[in-house]
Amino acid sequence: MNANDKLQQIPVSDLCALDQCPVGSECEICQINGDAAERLRLLNLGFHRKSNVKLLQVRNNNYIVCVDGSRFALSKDMANKLAVQMKKRA
Repeated sequence: MNANDKLQQIPVSDLCALDQCPVGSECEICQINGDAAERLRLLNLGFHRKSNVKLLQVRNNNYIVCVDGSRFALSKDMANKLAVQMKKRA
């Protein structure tokens, strides 16, 4: 089973863009969208598939997130490029 097959197993209804998640939500990155330069920029910052992301704060269309222990500020447009799956809370 390759990576594309695993992605196909996630129901589309379970995915949403990071900018649609409520503040405080913990998510897992499932897909990185956008053109090649945008995807490369996000990958260089440490946003990889299967990475854990927590949305800490939204202020003036800027999203403060924590990905694998590092904090970043993303524009709404860049946050929209990250397709995530919200983790179920225990």
